[in-house]
Amino acid sequence: MQTQWADNISRLSYNVFQNNITSESAPFRVSTEQTKIVPKRILMIDPEPESHVVAQDVLSAHGYEVLSSLDVNEAVQLLQRHCRDLDSLAGICCALVLPANRGLQVFTQIRQLARRVPLFLLASHESIEAAKTAVQLGADGYLLKPFRGIELLSRLEPNVEHREMESVDRPAGQVREVVRSSDPLESLIGTAPGMQKVFALIRKVAPSDVNVLITGESGSGKEMVAAAIHRCSPRAKKPFVAINCAAIPKDLLESELFGHAKGAFTGAHASRRGLFEEAHEGTVLLDEIGDLPLPLQAKILRLLQTKEVRPLGSNTVKEVNVRIISATHKNLKSLIQKTEFREDLYYRLNVMPIHLPPLRERREDIPILARYFFKKHSAVVGRRLIGFSRSALQKLQSMTWKGNVRELENTVERAMVLADGGEIEDKDILVDESDMPMGSEAQDLLNSGLSLRDIEREYIKHILVKTGNRKEAATKILGIDRKTLYRKEKLYGLRSTLSH
Repeated sequence: MQTQWADNISRLSYNVFQNNITSESAPFRVSTEQTKIVPKRILMIDPEPESHVVAQDVLSAHGYEVLSSLDVNEAVQLLQRHCRDLDSLAGICCALVLPANRGLQVFTQIRQLARRVPLFLLASHESIEAAKTAVQLGADGYLLKPFRGIELLSRLEPNVEHREMESVDRPAGQVREVVRSSDPLESLIGTAPGMQKVFALIRKVAPSDVNVLITGESGSGKEMVAAAIHRCSPRAKKPFVAINCAAIPKDLLESELFGHAKGAFTGAHASRRGLFEEAHEGTVLLDEIGDLPLPLQAKILRLLQTKEVRPLGSNTVKEVNVRIISATHKNLKSLIQKTEFREDLYYRLNVMPIHLPPLRERREDIPILARYFFKKHSAVVGRRLIGFSRSALQKLQSMTWKGNVRELENTVERAMVLADGGEIEDKDILVDESDMPMGSEAQDLLNSGLSLRDIEREYIKHILVKTGNRKEAATKILGIDRKTLYRKEKLYGLRSTLSH
């Protein structure tokens, strides 16, 4: 039987879960999508709909039921009314609203109401200092917006699983069992020989505890490979913690990784475990390891040698049992030559290298990936589309994909929004300005000796043609607003030219 909290949330959510997330008819929205995992409830509180969409995409696929509120004040009031039933929540993610003092006030209210529920903050660049303060005051962590769903998942899961382990003495049914997929590699897609080699390496290295270094360009899927290694390993039922070494401010990184003792620094009112301790008996991914500061490289090396961590400001060492997987898009050997990366640490991390090929080197996988992302975003976009035209798939396969799989996903989602007919056409697929091949006429502009005014006219004309005269798409590429575009079209006489 659901608790009173769950009943109220369900009633509030029922009328809006199929509508756009910006609906104001009720504060919460809940997904009813079927997954392979028994649901755990996560409450997302953020006025920005994009955060809810990102969370929904990844969390629902990993067995979480996402309850969404776009109104921070309304969410706090609801939490206050049902504070006795908060144990039905597995976690809360709340945007740190501005001004900062108001954001910290909201955080304090939620923390007092939900003392046992993992609480993470979603911070903007303007509120990052307040987020650091909130972590010192008892928040379980924060993510800088915009964030990726997998980053949110990697921060949530260890805390959720730890909370469930603490609840084993509760009545049956209150601790939810995770039903894992029979194929740990099902989230990785690829038929190209390079990817098949990666899959084979994953299955070979997963059963052991050897350190793995995953290399590849940004957006190629390094974190997904690390997660697959964890799922294939004997540690699969233990935490998988991903740490982006480039995303966490340097002055907080040591505390995040190793924890801190009470009084270690101003505002450290209580001792706090680091992420290595949180991942005990599980796997830690050190993403973007090439951005790790040298002093912390020495601490990581000591951890690999001793299997111990020393929290910041503490004289006590603690044993940790974690497997370390590292990932980077940088050339670590080049960094070693510049004395920016320790050579001894490199060889400790690079026991088993796995290189992910860029998307342009496995073009046969592009149609498969495109259809996968089409299916993934169909519910979110809310359009009745049947798929891709042949010309659209050919265009996707011809593009350079500097941003790799991540760029492909963004391109597919954007094309789904722009498509007018029943399927995605090649005109719906927009590319970044730097990737847009210029025709021979546009290329000749560089050597034409034309005035700046004439070059601007020809370039705007070129972009309008490439975007099918779609004003919104053209303004994004040109970096101007619609009013300016209309003015320049009139100035250069482009309206009549392009209408024929």
